[in-house]
Amino acid sequence: MRLGFLSRVFVLALVVTAFLTCPVSAAVTFGDASPTKSNVNTDFIPGTGNFENQFTIDTGAGGERAFLKGRNRVSGLPIAQSGNVYTVLNGVVSPGPNQRAAWNFDFQFSPIAGKVVSDYFYEIQADTNPAAGVANFITLSVPAGVQIDTPTPMGDSYYTNGNGGNIGGTNASPTYSYTAGWSDATPFVIANSQNYNFGHFLGNTFPNNGPAEYEIRATMYHTVGGAPAASVTAFVNVVPEPATAGVLAIASLGLLARRRRA
Repeated sequence: MRLGFLSRVFVLALVVTAFLTCPVSAAVTFGDASPTKSNVNTDFIPGTGNFENQFTIDTGAGGERAFLKGRNRVSGLPIAQSGNVYTVLNGVVSPGPNQRAAWNFDFQFSPIAGKVVSDYFYEIQADTNPAAGVANFITLSVPAGVQIDTPTPMGDSYYTNGNGGNIGGTNASPTYSYTAGWSDATPFVIANSQNYNFGHFLGNTFPNNGPAEYEIRATMYHTVGGAPAASVTAFVNVVPEPATAGVLAIASLGLLARRRRA
């Protein structure tokens, strides 16, 4: 990809995402996921070589945290971020029967000390309508435990302290590709990197052409009483190639209208 093209996309994305950024509560911040792997790169716990930075973060009243971001699948970074609005490229990568959208979203739920995984339940709401200003959500539960050999969306999302990377084995005897410690003593996380073309998520025929705008929510609830412990929302603008100011402006007007109505 030519540097000139990336520069034009980056400039346009910065302008539009700055315009789109919606107000967030005082509890919402932006920065690194925590905990991370305690490797030289302090990587995101799931996967291999995934960056821990550029997350939108909600810290609940009890100290629990929810992390969420959008990013390009290949580079590991969004084209641009402004607040909780992420701009990414459209299209697919990995041609063939296992096609993937050109972008992922990463999420992580981090508990407080002394908690066990069953003290919470976990949920992702994913917008399936590409139109700007419109959201049609599907709601997916994230299992509170390892679900490797069960066809469950986001099932391999449970990591105990000191483990990470990719998960193999079975539910009863999982194996992790990373076993070298975390950046702090958090007992476990529920975390994953998802792609809109994953067959277990939205199916491998989900369209990924831009322009598009998706709203994604990640919420961690207390099992007792069902109140949210932490909840975070991100918006993902999917930009076609080549990106144009007109395309981005149309998307921005639709999203602005929705936020004004909210």
